[in-house]
Amino acid sequence: MGLPAERVGVRTPSLYKHVDSLDALQWGVGRSGPDAVRAIAEAYQAVTYEAVQILLDAVAGFGLTDERAIDAVRALRTVIHGFVGLVSNDAFQIERDPADSYRFVVDTLINGMRAEAAIGGPDTAPLHAGEGP
Repeated sequence: MGLPAERVGVRTPSLYKHVDSLDALQWGVGRSGPDAVRAIAEAYQAVTYEAVQILLDAVAGFGLTDERAIDAVRALRTVIHGFVGLVSNDAFQIERDPADSYRFVVDTLINGMRAEAAIGGPDTAPLHAGEGP
C-alpha cells in the first residue's frame, strides 16, 4: 500500500481509510469491469480530497490569506505530484540525488509562503496576454 499511497500523495494509513488492502485495491474491492473502475475512481477522489484537506491544514500555519493558502496548496500539489511522477519515470539523469533536489524545491516553497505571509496579501492583478510567467 505504500507505493499507491505515495503515488496519490498521501500517507499509507490515510489510504487504509478508503481501501482495506492492496489486494482490494488491485481487484476493485472485489469487483471487476465498470464497477471496479468506479470503486477505484471514488477511492482516488476521496484520498485526493483528504490530501487537499491535510495540505490546507498545514498551510494554515503560515497565516496566509485564503486566496494565497489555496495558491500554496496548488503549488505544493503540483510539486509533489510532478516530482514523484518524474522520479517514478526515472527522469532525473544528472548525477545528484533527486531527494536533495526535492528537499530544495519544498524548502523554496516554504520560504515563498513565509515571504508571502510577511507581506500580507496576494497580488490579485490579472495576467494579460504577454505578461507574467
